[in-house]
Amino acid sequence: MPYLIFIFSLIQPIYALVFAINESAKKKSGYLSLFCIALAFAAFAFAITPPVEYDLYRHYERIDSLKELPLSKILEFEKPGYVLFDIYAWIISSLGLPKQAFTFSIVLIAYLLILSIFNDIKRNYLQNASSIYIYISLIVIWLSIPFVGLSSGIRGSFATILAVYFSYNLILYKKLIHFLIGALIAFLMHPFGIVAPIIVLLSYKFSWWSSKSKILIFIGLLLSISYKLVELSVEFVLSFLSDLNFFKAVYFEKDGEFGSGFIDSQSLFGVIATVILPRTPLYLAQLYLITLKTKSNDTMYLLLCFLCLFFGVFQSFYVISGRISEFFILIFSIYLILWQSNSRTRFDRIFLWVYIFSLISYSIARIYATRFFLFDNLNIFFKPLLFILFDSP
Repeated sequence: MPYLIFIFSLIQPIYALVFAINESAKKKSGYLSLFCIALAFAAFAFAITPPVEYDLYRHYERIDSLKELPLSKILEFEKPGYVLFDIYAWIISSLGLPKQAFTFSIVLIAYLLILSIFNDIKRNYLQNASSIYIYISLIVIWLSIPFVGLSSGIRGSFATILAVYFSYNLILYKKLIHFLIGALIAFLMHPFGIVAPIIVLLSYKFSWWSSKSKILIFIGLLLSISYKLVELSVEFVLSFLSDLNFFKAVYFEKDGEFGSGFIDSQSLFGVIATVILPRTPLYLAQLYLITLKTKSNDTMYLLLCFLCLFFGVFQSFYVISGRISEFFILIFSIYLILWQSNSRTRFDRIFLWVYIFSLISYSIARIYATRFFLFDNLNIFFKPLLFILFDSP
């Protein structure tokens, strides 16, 4: 069966997606069906034509500008956050591949990394779980992957995916060297990619404090409620940093879709679609974490508590809060599946469905906000994969 699904994916990956998800939820299934899921989203990303206001448009211009340049020339004036991007883009161009191959491969790798985490959890922690719980776990992981961020911005969301993958292996399997290498790669992909690994290392080092870390969630929620005061305090501190070379003012803008400035200037529907719904999984997760009985050396719980505090401080700054929320949602989804893998109370089951609904609402809100960008090329649903890949502009 998995080989038939794979062949179907090579013909039309979008239509094969349902079969691939169903196959991947089976206890004995391997990586082939997971690859088919990743292939479907990679093909979708390949077919997207970005409008000028999106990062992807700028990235494609950058890739085009690298053509015919020697690699030594590219590295000569390179910034740290573009090292891996430009090297890989140069390889894509040198091979004569279309620039969309860059997005295709990044989305493919990102999905494979996160889905491999699901596969590891399934094999090592869910073998005694029911088939429906395994299926639900796959849906939770799948909905937590930031497809819009990956397909429209590439660098920031891919750095987040790398941070999640290597953090998982550090926390569960103590692979510190792998984690440090992964953190470096994430940083070279995007400078902000180093923030999450720093918080992870802090949690790993002080995991013994996890039994007392619930207070961080309460502080984070309090800061979220008092966001105007926190905003003024952060801006006061930032005023002393604005002249430093490493300071990036764009990270602290408030007029983006996640910022408080955006809230003040939009209609009620706009606020619901682009602010409340995207943040609902975050607040639900924080409330659920409060209900859990904490224990010592629970690194992932401590990590989530630190992230709650981080989000409380920076929620008004849309770039930072948006990027850290992607990391938080993925880590929490993994933690939730692991926590409920052995036993679930009635409350746990109810929360799981509510959380899934919040992820669906979050996904719909993101799709709505980028609907013209994502669905500009609806013919992807009618084209075979080879036509998609070789009929690019």
